[in-house]
Amino acid sequence: MESMQMDDSRSTLFKIALAALIVTLYAASTCEAAVANALKKSYWSEVCDLAKDSEKIPKLALHNLQAAAQSGQAALTRLLRLMAYHEIKRSTVDNKTAALLQYLAKKTGAELQGLARNGAATAITATRDAARFQGLVMDFMHLLASTGTSDNKGCLNTAESGTNPVQGHTALEAAHTSCGIDFSDVTPAAETAKLIGPTGPTISKKNGGDANAIARGATTCNINSVKSTWKMVDGATGGNPTVQPSMGGNIFTVDSTGLKMDALADLTNKAQSHPFIHAHHKVTLQLNTTKTQFSEIKVETLGQDPDFQAAARYYLLGKNPTDSSGDANLQSKINAHYTNSVTLKAIVETAVDSETIPKELTDNGTQQNLGSITDAGQLLKIYLHYHNVNIAALNNRIEKLQEESTKIQTPKTAEDKQKLCDKHHASQTNSDAKDFCTYDKTESTDKKCKYNATKATANGAPVTQAQTSVATTASDRCIKHKDKANCEKENDGLAAGAKAHCRWIEDKCKDSIFFLNKKLALIAGAFVSLVIF
Repeated sequence: MESMQMDDSRSTLFKIALAALIVTLYAASTCEAAVANALKKSYWSEVCDLAKDSEKIPKLALHNLQAAAQSGQAALTRLLRLMAYHEIKRSTVDNKTAALLQYLAKKTGAELQGLARNGAATAITATRDAARFQGLVMDFMHLLASTGTSDNKGCLNTAESGTNPVQGHTALEAAHTSCGIDFSDVTPAAETAKLIGPTGPTISKKNGGDANAIARGATTCNINSVKSTWKMVDGATGGNPTVQPSMGGNIFTVDSTGLKMDALADLTNKAQSHPFIHAHHKVTLQLNTTKTQFSEIKVETLGQDPDFQAAARYYLLGKNPTDSSGDANLQSKINAHYTNSVTLKAIVETAVDSETIPKELTDNGTQQNLGSITDAGQLLKIYLHYHNVNIAALNNRIEKLQEESTKIQTPKTAEDKQKLCDKHHASQTNSDAKDFCTYDKTESTDKKCKYNATKATANGAPVTQAQTSVATTASDRCIKHKDKANCEKENDGLAAGAKAHCRWIEDKCKDSIFFLNKKLALIAGAFVSLVIF
């Protein structure tokens, strides 16, 4: 009896084994894949991580573009404020101040040139290629997620095994937050992409794998159920396709085993076979630095700032701007002139920004501190106003010094004085203001203002007798003329641009050499007087 039961058991085991063999042989004969499983979460979640990481690219691109623009604006604003301040104070621009002004101008230009040359192009290209890659990846992930149903069918497993697939887009993001897509406006962020290395992605599954390695659990993932009649696999032969199709941003393909994740560790030479992920990798490496925005002058690092080096060589070292032979001593020289950032800030920012600007010069019609004004046009208006005020004051001072010099050096004859009085017959006020004129109301209209020798002597305005002798010196050729026409005839025949012999000045014909030397002396004196007074 026992022998018969043993035979029946062996017979049953044999039948089971035979049935399994028949199924296996049948599947092999019809080229049906045994996989048909969903992707393990450890694989597809990292694909989402890689796609999500690419969202940092447009954020960083925007940050760098804004930082460049804001740096240029900050440098220009500081430059114009400093220029306006020196005009307000009528202060001389010494070498260390001139170096700072040139630095700020250079910084402004460098930031704008950086954007015009390649800064903007790099940022926009990186944004474009990152968006292309993320779009392709997430479109494919959504396709796989949409295959999930409640009857344990789907292409994305919620674990490493089992039969609980992701069911739809919402479930995909719930299963792994990196699979969510941000459709809000791009905001700037100073953060570089973290999952792209020198040669390719740095995810743990970067070496990929075939369907047998990357899929398990769930059932009937159609895209992962390779049949001999599936045209995507070598024209219905069931073998590996000659040219494997690329999907999901060049991350996935298919072969005779089913859905396969490509090896992505080295993308260096895959521009043709993997164009989307290759382009994303390339631009991510180019846009891998967070730009620091310029806000204030840092004394401690000025020596290494290329925008300051040329100015420092010229103004602080007394060298040609391109001569780097003294750069080893540049930072110590900078420290000697500016001490440190705190000290410099008190001079070029605190004092400057606290300067009061009257309401007549502000756009809003209220009194403001210089530091509260950021508009370049308004700052330039303030600078030009005080610049013109200073020029007018300088010219006025020159005229006064010139008058004083004339009184001392070139006493006028009574006849000359009367000619000057003749200009004021119509105004007693103007006549009385002259040191040598008296206003006689009883005279006719053209004779009211008369030369008064007594008043001239009392006011220190002496006169000389009219010269009647023949001129014998270089200046005499000018002095002898009593009218403008004959005075200017002395210059007849001179070459174009040549110095004139004589010039008609203050109703007298004078030697131009005397006038030029006198003018230079007056200008120098006026500059000194502006500083003193």
